[in-house]
Amino acid sequence: MQVFEWSKLIFEEGVRPWGNPMGAAQFGSVFFMVTGFHGFHVSIGVIFLFIFSYKVAKGSPR
Repeated sequence: MQVFEWSKLIFEEGVRPWGNPMGAAQFGSVFFMVTGFHGFHVSIGVIFLFIFSYKVAKGSPR
């Protein structure tokens, strides 16, 4: 979902981290930082869920 939003903003609307047609340059920087951090956070969570699910299915206590 975020990839779709990013690609639409970058390629169709011309939004860049250093400036955008909608206004202040800070918007792009904050938007890309926040959504990038969120994507990283979700990815790490999914990796941990896979690891824990594997250990539970295997019967390993730790």
